[in-house]
Amino acid sequence: MESDLCNTCNNFFINLDGLCSACYNIKIERLKILKSLSDFANYFKQAKTSVVKKISPQCDLSKCWLCQKRIKSLNFICQCGYSFCLQHRIPEVHNCTFDYRNHGKSRLSKENPRVVAEKFTRI
Repeated sequence: MESDLCNTCNNFFINLDGLCSACYNIKIERLKILKSLSDFANYFKQAKTSVVKKISPQCDLSKCWLCQKRIKSLNFICQCGYSFCLQHRIPEVHNCTFDYRNHGKSRLSKENPRVVAEKFTRI
């Protein structure tokens, strides 16, 4: 006659997998951890294989960085450090790497300190 106890701990009765509920839960947790670790490893493998494009500094500020068109008097130097013509001056058009949102938030917090009124004393 076969024993109806767990294969790993031999303390509790088994279910269809041959494990008790406690050992089964431990097994499921280990499988979740292994799956998350493998997903994490796959993410970094993909990150290593992706090519990182290095952007060289712009030497000639009299030409647009994207179209290389000569800029006469209306050149626009963006916060990212490159010079653009009137067509490419908008940050969304030239895929600007400068973070305008956080720059604006930090600038507002520096220029406008929080004003707190004094508390009134109750009579």
